[in-house]
Order: sequence, then C-alpha cells, then structure tokens
Amino acid sequence: MKKIVVVLLTIIIVSVFVVLWGNDIAILFENDFESRSKGNIADGTLLNGKRIPSKGDNFITYSYIGSLIGRNGVHSKVRDVILDSFNQIYQDYPEYKFVIGECSWLSGGQMKPHRTHQNGTSVDFLVPIRDEDNEINYLPTHIFNKFGYALEFDSLGASESMKIDFNAMGLHLYYLHKSCIANNIKIGLVIFDPKLQRLLFETEWGAKVKPLMRFTTKSVWVRHDEHYHINFKV
Repeated sequence: MKKIVVVLLTIIIVSVFVVLWGNDIAILFENDFESRSKGNIADGTLLNGKRIPSKGDNFITYSYIGSLIGRNGVHSKVRDVILDSFNQIYQDYPEYKFVIGECSWLSGGQMKPHRTHQNGTSVDFLVPIRDEDNEINYLPTHIFNKFGYALEFDSLGASESMKIDFNAMGLHLYYLHKSCIANNIKIGLVIFDPKLQRLLFETEWGAKVKPLMRFTTKSVWVRHDEHYHINFKV
C-alpha cells in the first residue's frame, strides 16, 4: 500500500512539474534558426516555430497545458516583438499585467477552433482587466470559462466583477507597434469587437494607437470582446 501511495505521489509531483515548467524547459532546447512562415494565416505552415514563455514579470499564459502542448508557437520575429514590448512596458509601467492567449502550432497548420492562426503570425491577447476594487489584475483563465475565451463583456466592457482596462490595452498596442518598428515587422490587423473600440479610442493610449494600425470595422464570426487578435506582417 505504501509503495502505491509513493508511486501516485511521484506521478502527481512529476505531472505538476511538467505542466508548470515543461514549456519553459522546452524553450531551452530550441534551435537559433529564424522561423519561416509559409502560406497565410488561414492556410499556412510554420518552420522553426518558437515557443513563448509561460510567464514573465508582467505576463502569464492563458493555459500552462496549452503552452506545454505547443499552442503558443510563433515566428521568431513575432516572439521577439512580444517579449520586447512586455519588457519595455515593465520598465516604464511595471504595474500592468497581461495574458497571452493562443498563437499557432509550432509547425503551423490548422488549429481548431480557430479559422486562422496557421503560420505563426497570429496572436491572441486576453483583455487586461481591473477587478471589483479597481485593482489591476490578470484576467482569470481556467477550464470552466474555456481559459478566458468564454467570458462575455457588455457594451461598457464589464463582466461579472471585472472590467476591461482599455487604457492598458492601448498601452500594450502602442508598445507592440514600437517593437515592430525596431524588429522590422508590422501589425497588419487588430481584431477587436467594433462596439468596444470606441471605449478603447477614448482613452489616452487608445487614441494614440488608432492612427497607427488597422482595426476591424465589422464584426467577425467570433465576437472578440474578451480578447484582441493581432495579425503580424513578417
């Protein structure tokens, strides 16, 4: 009986370790070759795809398991832009927190339920939020809310006991734009609920990014109120 308990405890400990740190350990074994995106976001593949770390000083993944199995694959330049922008934000505004959503498979190709996300140039970011005490916090993601993707925000950007921090979202987009310039790539399109864009553009940082990048003007098949999808041009 004791042996069975020891074995079970060992399995549990190892499983927890793999889930929490497996993605970041896998990053240590990645090659240094630049990625190549083939095709397009809706019909493409990715060569030498890179993983995004599960967490940093001011960001976390939407799902440790999702990252472990490789649903966080991106082109190497997209990875550099994402990490550089988070680092710059942390240096200037360390209080803000962000959640990285789904990206692509490490080798690209169809990634259900997404219609795009196929060549390592599409990245989802869960909206930054403030809690019921107006404190900056990470948007909660777990299996019961489909890792954040099942959350619904109303016309004022509120959901249950939290609300979207539109200014923080604008700040993030602005620093992504700056990092894109430094890394010689572009933001091709930002997909975000058109009805909530007005609240974004009314903020200090939202007003700054409005003329810098293209936003969707019509609703797409998924509302995109709980996350903003970015297509990068590499």
